[in-house]
Amino acid sequence: MDIGIGEPLCDVSRVVADFTGDGRDDSALVGMEGRNGRCIDAAKGTEIVAMDTTGDGLPDGGYFVNAGCLMCRAYAAADLDADGIPELIVLHQNSATPVYELIDAFVRTTQEGTSLVPIMIGSDAPQMGLSAGQGVTLTAGGDEGSSFAIGCEGSPDSPIVVQWRSQHPVDGAGSDVRDVYETKLSITGTQATVVDSQHTAQPTSVPLPFDSLDSSGCGVQWFPPE
Repeated sequence: MDIGIGEPLCDVSRVVADFTGDGRDDSALVGMEGRNGRCIDAAKGTEIVAMDTTGDGLPDGGYFVNAGCLMCRAYAAADLDADGIPELIVLHQNSATPVYELIDAFVRTTQEGTSLVPIMIGSDAPQMGLSAGQGVTLTAGGDEGSSFAIGCEGSPDSPIVVQWRSQHPVDGAGSDVRDVYETKLSITGTQATVVDSQHTAQPTSVPLPFDSLDSSGCGVQWFPPE
């Protein structure tokens, strides 16, 4: 697909919803940047997000580029700030611990087209590995020594996104105790605010307060990915 960046958009996936709030369906497009005009050997890790707001099958306005894509795709639409307009959720890295991006789309008032802006964390969130001004990423699933889950409280009227994480050494000293982190985010427009953050420690023999193998919330199945 040609979106005017000089290279084709490859392995395109779509999510259809009214992302701009005008009462009409829009199509969020997510793919990888091609290379030398071809989709064979597409640029590894270069994710491109664009939006078709006119229904002609082609992107309108700007686009968002992010490195680190691993089988990335348009994943879901969910209203995470209770303004009646859904945000775009992109599966940025598809693995045993899938990583999701949150993107807001809005119509520019000064010119035709749509702006795509990642939702940014407003202050440092070390428990999520984020510094102020970085795009919010959410992680689910688990691997050896680490477990993650994503949830939602207060939806649909006052949604609070919850990110859980636990970790412990696989063996040796300290392997019998895990650290458990819980971070709660309130989203308004393009900014996420940490409204609560907890850190506890517990024996690995004690069940986690979340299920890393089945997490959902805000109308989204976070793990396993659909």
